[in-house]
Amino acid sequence: MANYDRLAPITVFLQGDPYAHDPDLDERIWSLEEGLGYRDLVNHILVEDAKGEPVQPGLPVGEMYEELFGEPAPEFFLSHSAACFAVSKENILQRPRQFYEQALDAVVRRPLGPWEIERLWQYIFRTRVATQGVVTAADAGFFAELRLFLLSYRQSGGYPLVVYDLGLHPEQRHWCLAQPGVSLLPLPTIYKPVERIRGQAWWQAWLKPFYVYNAPFDRVLWIDADCTLLGHLHHAFQELAQRPLIVRDATVAATENHPELYRHLTLPDSVRTQGVRLNSGVLGFCKIRDRGLLNAWGYGVAWAALNPEKQSLSAWADQGMLLWAAHRTGQTQVVREDLAWNCPVHRSRPGAAEAPSPGLIAAAASDGRSVLEEIRRRYPEAKIVHWLGDFKLGRQLERELEQLFLGGGAGESRQLSERHGLPL
Repeated sequence: MANYDRLAPITVFLQGDPYAHDPDLDERIWSLEEGLGYRDLVNHILVEDAKGEPVQPGLPVGEMYEELFGEPAPEFFLSHSAACFAVSKENILQRPRQFYEQALDAVVRRPLGPWEIERLWQYIFRTRVATQGVVTAADAGFFAELRLFLLSYRQSGGYPLVVYDLGLHPEQRHWCLAQPGVSLLPLPTIYKPVERIRGQAWWQAWLKPFYVYNAPFDRVLWIDADCTLLGHLHHAFQELAQRPLIVRDATVAATENHPELYRHLTLPDSVRTQGVRLNSGVLGFCKIRDRGLLNAWGYGVAWAALNPEKQSLSAWADQGMLLWAAHRTGQTQVVREDLAWNCPVHRSRPGAAEAPSPGLIAAAASDGRSVLEEIRRRYPEAKIVHWLGDFKLGRQLERELEQLFLGGGAGESRQLSERHGLPL
């Protein structure tokens, strides 16, 4: 409190033994930039409800939240442990000195005050949206898709992009870091019992809410690495400033949860789940405004990690848990019907093709276009195309190159192209 009127541009808060939580803390601190807003310096994430379950049962963090902010607490909390973070002067001064005096009194007075406040620093200091950027993730086996995604990303408007490194090879990391505006982050660590999700099928997708939460942006646009960007992202961030960006699922896959899931993760009686579908390939969150939805999603994944025998009740891993969270927090009404920001190449819409038209390279070359321009021609209403399932763009281009190189598939390629009305 004594320094409230003479703050430095950035203030770093550390606990007594910070290096036990992150041995690279010095490097993180020296890389901080002015105007950062609020930045956690330790990647370890806790997942709890308002009473501390399952991390610290009996911790009434919800009560502390309501005392400090005078509003109902979220049902669920994601937070970074260890209380090591950095805050801009502007963010600190967004709250009056009296608020911090009252917070200090609450910490001293309440028996578990220090542990409760540890979960709430983000709510205290993330007082304004200051940063925005894009997040994705990939491992070595998914690098071909990531590479094509990053090439298309060059026309997105210069927004910073974070790639979570799920196991890239050194040369792949080097290529990513050479791309303009791209940085790499390691996997965030999660409360230990929840870490077991990494041993399950689809673990990379299960962890998606934690990638979003741990990203160094206040407004986060998540884009799966098997997507292609066809234009500027300015309008996506404009929409994200108003509401979460979630798009309905239009694939042939069954993407509704098994009804049994809602016996374990309950919903209000008024909620009707049938017919609501969404796709988690492209998502946008403001981490403070949308904290209820994001925290519930993370809690659902934590529940699945602790109950592996029930994971099959969630449709398509993390996607089903996002659907549950949207139901639980009353956010299904924001799901967009149009597919502009998440257009699947394989749709369930009546009259849609059963598979994407072949011959991207041949069709593009015949008209003097790039493959990216050819994709834009085929999906004129899309801003982001999502190459789901067996229709990965990298696989299509690789198969077509093999045919072109060997020459054996030319007749078949001509027949397919003519069938779909494409020039050779």
